[in-house]
Amino acid sequence: MREDIEAHIAGYLAEHPDISVSDVLSEVKVLEGDTAERILEEAQALPADLIVLGSYGHSALTELLVGSVAHEVTMGAKVPVLLVPIHH
Repeated sequence: MREDIEAHIAGYLAEHPDISVSDVLSEVKVLEGDTAERILEEAQALPADLIVLGSYGHSALTELLVGSVAHEVTMGAKVPVLLVPIHH
């Protein structure tokens, strides 16, 4: 999975040479457990300046019924959270 993610990132950056990430400290981790909890734990352990998440933009009803990782992280984070829309 890690290799797939890294390949996807490399491909995206190759297609968008106008985007520079040389000054951004980042890493890819594959962790197990409750997604929102793990993101918040990792953000605090780093310590992170910003959390960036992809979001499908579910309806309020769907979020109420099944929850939303993005919502949980946004509500629990001690640093800013940037939600990036995911389009399929």
